[in-house]
Amino acid sequence: MKIAYVGPFAFPESHANSLRVRGMAEAIAQGGHEVVICPGMRSSEDKKNSLLSIHVDGVDEYSRRSGLSRLPGVRGLFIGDATIDWLRSRSKKPDAIILYGTHLSYLLRLQKYAAETGVKLFLDVVEWYDPRHLPGGLFGPYAAMNEWAMRHATKKVDGLFVISSYLDRYFSSAGCRTLRVPPLFSVAPIKESASFRDTNAALNVCYVGSPGKKEDFSVLFSGIKMARDHGLPIYFHMVGVSEFEFRKSYPNVALEEKSADWLRFYGRISNDAAKNVIASCDFTIIVRQKTRVAQAGFPSKVSESLSLGIPVISNSFSDVEKYIRPNNAGVMIEDLSANGVFTALSAAAKLNDAELIELKSNARALAKRDFSPSEYSREIGSFLSEFL
Repeated sequence: MKIAYVGPFAFPESHANSLRVRGMAEAIAQGGHEVVICPGMRSSEDKKNSLLSIHVDGVDEYSRRSGLSRLPGVRGLFIGDATIDWLRSRSKKPDAIILYGTHLSYLLRLQKYAAETGVKLFLDVVEWYDPRHLPGGLFGPYAAMNEWAMRHATKKVDGLFVISSYLDRYFSSAGCRTLRVPPLFSVAPIKESASFRDTNAALNVCYVGSPGKKEDFSVLFSGIKMARDHGLPIYFHMVGVSEFEFRKSYPNVALEEKSADWLRFYGRISNDAAKNVIASCDFTIIVRQKTRVAQAGFPSKVSESLSLGIPVISNSFSDVEKYIRPNNAGVMIEDLSANGVFTALSAAAKLNDAELIELKSNARALAKRDFSPSEYSREIGSFLSEFL
């Protein structure tokens, strides 16, 4: 089959959307299918980082300015036309199109194209946005478009790939054909990264990502403070955000004046550099409230960390507890509170070298079994073939 993977993302990038597309494309290609990725946004990263076996031929949706699109901030409502032009310009049409996300303008244009050409249309649904987090807020046009897409337009495609059990239940109950696929990462070859604990003799914990409204940093840093107040030697690494950005975005999170002694901000760095930081830590950590947006998504940072052999500290939300169980591939935060975070960090700090090595081995084994593109290639291929 010839598959076109399109949507409002940049590729290659270190962001979750690009990494999601990469893992899905790898799985499809490993199943023997031809994949071309058409990102709708320009990438700031070196194209050499893209997949060698998968063709990438992007467009710039935001460069078009006509009609209402000339108004500042309006173009984003109408993107997708450049991608349709790209599809029409190809000498051979694909057998199927996968749209990343549920952007309504993209979706409606592709539904019309699919009806005209007979091409099958699939969606890769990875979250259900909180309307308050979108431009314009709860009563803005983006919120209205998102709700209409999730409740109506998404249910009129051939099939849906969904990232979580929450979305699987939601769409299956509406009679849609679905396949749950978590974020996929190839298990990295074992590489002896220099352990931070060799130099700072502390429990080294990492947060990685571009934090938005999902993360409960107030609870997290309160728990870290409690751990430090109890004498727990801990060093925290923040990858994906600078200190200035963090303080501006999270003014309610109190950082100690001497935080540089135990906290380092890396800012936005390449995915390879981020992997090196993760692999040098003892754990990654993620703390989220059980809101709809958290339940509907699934953090790529969990599967990426496990693929690098680094266990995860997390509270229970979405499908996390399916994978992060006691003495398996991480430590669960049983109570979403400062004390719950403190208790989990204390349990992680008590592990001896042999126990930590075993936990890291478990993490890699779990990632290979549950988050590897090769493990999903046949299932994804069969799902696509059902409709052709």
